[in-house]
Formats: sequence, C-alpha cells, structure tokens
Amino acid sequence: MPARKGTTSIQVSIPDDLVARLTLLASRPGETKSTVMEAALRQLVEGGANQTLLEGLHQRLDTLTAAFTAVEQSTRALTLQVQALEGRVTKQGGRYDEFTQAVGRLYDAEKAARHGAASPRLFRHLFPSKR
Repeated sequence: MPARKGTTSIQVSIPDDLVARLTLLASRPGETKSTVMEAALRQLVEGGANQTLLEGLHQRLDTLTAAFTAVEQSTRALTLQVQALEGRVTKQGGRYDEFTQAVGRLYDAEKAARHGAASPRLFRHLFPSKR
C-alpha cells in the first residue's frame, strides 16, 4: 500500500503481543494501525520535549530553593542578632533607670541641703552651690 500524501512509509518489526494490542486499539471507529502508531510515536517524541522542559523547571526550582534557604538562614542569623541587641538594650535601660534614680536622689539631697537640711558630703562636689 502506498504512503499517504505528506507521509513516508516505513517497515518496522514489533513483538506479537504489541501487534495484538495495536490491532485492538485500531478496531475503534475512525482508528487505523497507522493512526494509533502515529499517535504513540508523537507522544513518545513530544514527551521527550516535555521531559526536557520538566528538567529545566526542576533545575530552576532547585536554584530558587537554594536561594530561599540562604534567605531563611540569613533571617535566622539576623533574628539572633536582634535578640542579643534587645537583651543589651534592656540591660542598658536598667542601668539608665538606676542612673536617673541616683541623679534624682542627688538632686533631692542637694535641694534639701539648700533649704537647710543636711547634705551628704560625698555628693556636695557634684552640685556646687551658686552662692
């Protein structure tokens, strides 16, 4: 049988079990052994192209995953640094509160001394009187 226009006729040998399956598939209305073979060959060839596309996507996903992991690790490191700084700020804030309370006590003592109450000698040089 001559090949249809725009096609090439080839001869292939296939195992008997596949011939039986091919015959069954070709028994459906509108199907022939040639159309079933053509569809199977197209799927094989185009499936290879799809596989190449999938491999490219997998590679891109691997790259993005690595970048995301790096960002996540950097975020964790920065979080630890921020927590350490918060601890230091809290500690310094406590020291600042102690300082302002001490200054307040000294101011109160100096104010009391100026109004006739006894002034602690130790702190007199910190607040010289303006007499």
